Amino acid sequence: MAYKRLHLFFILESISVLMCFAADSCTKTDSCSCSLADGTSIDLHPLADSDKFAFPYTVAESGDGFEYAWNPCNPVSDTSQADCTNAASCRRTIGGSDGLNIGTQDSANFDSSDTNLLLKYQNYASDGNLYDVWVDLICDTSTTSDFSVQGESGFLIFRYTLKSKCCCPDGCKGGIGGGGGGLSFGSILCIIFSVLLVVYIAVGISFSVYKGKSGVEMVPNLAFWKDFPFLVKDGCQYVGNFFKNLISGRVDVGGGGGVSKAPEASYGAM
Repeated sequence: MAYKRLHLFFILESISVLMCFAADSCTKTDSCSCSLADGTSIDLHPLADSDKFAFPYTVAESGDGFEYAWNPCNPVSDTSQADCTNAASCRRTIGGSDGLNIGTQDSANFDSSDTNLLLKYQNYASDGNLYDVWVDLICDTSTTSDFSVQGESGFLIFRYTLKSKCCCPDGCKGGIGGGGGGLSFGSILCIIFSVLLVVYIAVGISFSVYKGKSGVEMVPNLAFWKDFPFLVKDGCQYVGNFFKNLISGRVDVGGGGGVSKAPEASYGAM
């Protein structure tokens, strides 16, 4: 019975983890704002400029010999560069020649799959290459805009970082001078999950020490953790099968919650 309870606990925790990450996904509203599941939003409009780069050319930390400029929300043009028009981001050699449009506002997309929320851009530049720009949006209530350029982090993928209160949920809802924002529901859920996990491990080990156990035997519910890889597989299969059945219409969501099987075919005597 105890093992079954642990199995159920693992399945529920697996669903909680999935909800934890899903809750922090940000749905694109426009090229520089997105909405979170709890109703708050990330909005970079207060940082944008209308006719020039809000974040002017900055030399890459990688020392690649280039400098990069970025403007959220609005397309801008660098008139000193023939190939930097209607851009979200441009790259040029240090000193100001050979400029390229490496990202357009039309291509802007928010990606929550990384450690930080990413604002991504693309463009096929005049040299025939496809360029990617990834901007790490880091919530920092102590600053309005701290912009840095890391440079190329993969083949023709260029990484920038923006630390700003505007990268926090509702951080710039009232403009740059507005409220400081706060943690999203997804972040709070992840914090609660992490705290409970730490408490579980600490209390379990303390109890094992009290019982005179040592070494690996101090790990709480050791048998459960030995079976952990198999439980991961079972939990994923359970969740996957549930949604598969739900999509195929085999789950009775209005009745008792069970899975309704299709009637078996009857065959006449040959």
